[in-house]
Amino acid sequence: MKKKLIASLVIGLTAIAGSCLAHVFDRVEQYKGNELKIPQVAGIHEQAAKKINSYIVRNIAADAKKFIDKHGAGGGTAWLYTTVMRDDEKYLSLRIASASYFKGAVHPNAYVFGLVFDKTTGKRLPLSYFVNIPSPSLLEENVRSNVFKLYASGGTPLELEADSHITHISEQYTLDSNDNLDLYYQQYELGSYAIGSPYIRLDKLYVDRNGTVLPKG
Repeated sequence: MKKKLIASLVIGLTAIAGSCLAHVFDRVEQYKGNELKIPQVAGIHEQAAKKINSYIVRNIAADAKKFIDKHGAGGGTAWLYTTVMRDDEKYLSLRIASASYFKGAVHPNAYVFGLVFDKTTGKRLPLSYFVNIPSPSLLEENVRSNVFKLYASGGTPLELEADSHITHISEQYTLDSNDNLDLYYQQYELGSYAIGSPYIRLDKLYVDRNGTVLPKG
């Protein structure tokens, strides 16, 4: 009887732990001849999922549809590609690349959305929730001195070119399972098209040294 009770408790705890994870899936929508795979979230608190899904539809899917509205008649197309960067009991972090192609262009363009949501409330968390960076110039100084690492979209380490400058602190960022923050910049912002959408990594050790322990809250 005791063994059965322990087994039941283990099964119950496993089910509870599993329920913490979100189910991220693509809702396929046909829009003016284009197939859009719009990421949606299920498996968490209903109101939180509703808020997250609404944000994605209003801000990301709508952006892709605007491109189709403007350029689709001439053969322009758009796609959405989603990667889950973190999914635990507190946070859901998504990287969504919105790619668009003008008919006759040599290559597509992409805009990277980096999102971190509170899974209890469904609220998108700003970068300042985890860390404050006083200015773009300080961010650039830390990149040039290798305190922060700069990477191409494929993960290749880069050096910031002499004629490239960080003029703003991106709000497109993700949080990974090791508590590192990656700030995404868009094509051409910090270098040539070849490096894609580069990102700056703010590692957990830096954030901890500066008085904010991840995960915060």
